[in-house]
Amino acid sequence: MFEYDPVCGKRMNPTKAYATVEEHGELFYLCSRLCQLMFESDPDEYLRSTEWDCEVPAVVPRARRPPARRTTTLKEEGRHHV
Repeated sequence: MFEYDPVCGKRMNPTKAYATVEEHGELFYLCSRLCQLMFESDPDEYLRSTEWDCEVPAVVPRARRPPARRTTTLKEEGRHHV
């Protein structure tokens, strides 16, 4: 079963939704933080709309990744902790 994001219209598996928001006794699934913010700012605007015309990027940037792990130790590189 798939659901549609009421902001951008993206079809998604509900278990993979970025956020869910309950409005008027119904649960809505949102694909990104941007869609969540837009929906929460004026849910009725998106619920009465039949066309998705917002400009949500096809790929929403994710949180920054942590730095890569070292493959060598400082001692192997000839550096020492001070």
